[in-house]
Amino acid sequence: MVASISWPFSSFTLNIALLSASKIVPSCLMSACLAIFLERKDKRINLIIAKKIRYLPIKTHTPMKKLILSLTFLSIFGISCQQDDPPTPVAIVKYMSLSAGSTWNYELVNNLAVTTSTYVLSSTTRDSTINGKSYHVFTNSSGSANEYHNITGNDYYNFRNLPGALGGSSVENIYLKDNAAVGATWSQTYPVTVSGVALNAIITNTITEKGISKTVKGTVYNDVIHVTTAITVTIGAIPLPASALTTNIHFYYAPKFGLIQSSNVINLNYAGIIDNTNQQTSLVSANIK
Repeated sequence: MVASISWPFSSFTLNIALLSASKIVPSCLMSACLAIFLERKDKRINLIIAKKIRYLPIKTHTPMKKLILSLTFLSIFGISCQQDDPPTPVAIVKYMSLSAGSTWNYELVNNLAVTTSTYVLSSTTRDSTINGKSYHVFTNSSGSANEYHNITGNDYYNFRNLPGALGGSSVENIYLKDNAAVGATWSQTYPVTVSGVALNAIITNTITEKGISKTVKGTVYNDVIHVTTAITVTIGAIPLPASALTTNIHFYYAPKFGLIQSSNVINLNYAGIIDNTNQQTSLVSANIK
């Protein structure tokens, strides 16, 4: 960017401004001022400027004049110099923290046994490779099996046990897609064995809500994603009757904190196999590193 200097700037005042500006921002202002000086090198323009110096009413050696000229040059070239600054990067916030040392305090309510218990989920310093993915290891103070979490792009995986009503076997599960729109679904099929009977459990997750606020144990969480999970079971290619398996499963995930609340209601009653689950898990507090 090259600006032109018009009357009443003289060659003498221009030199003062060049001297002041070079002390303030040498790399940017000096290059701009040099372009102006070269542009005014024409002899006829110099002659006109020299004649008009006689009629300047302000003394150019006044300290205030120097300050005004310096500020004028700064205002002309300051914007163009600042445009070279790189944009501030936008921080990416994920819906789960894998930072070692983080802890989550959960409350578990069993509505069938009418009991309430608590446990602490702790992020360790360990990772484990499962199915070619690096999973971060979490321990559970209740003595339950370790939990394993992986974030690949916008997909969130865990490797954990299925509900007892579905045999309790360990599976790799995509439990969240944080870039999926409301109404988006994805399904995964797992072969399981329940009471000696081979079944296929099909887990279908749906993004039910996004960007909502939810209060859990007195804490308000924003930008929450609500995921609804449905489970269907087939024996071979034959699905179980609708009345044999009913589910009502909901998960709520908040940025950085991950799971803040879940409710699981599963009722299985088929060929003498009866298993029921009705529990709610809520985040009481967390210390995210």
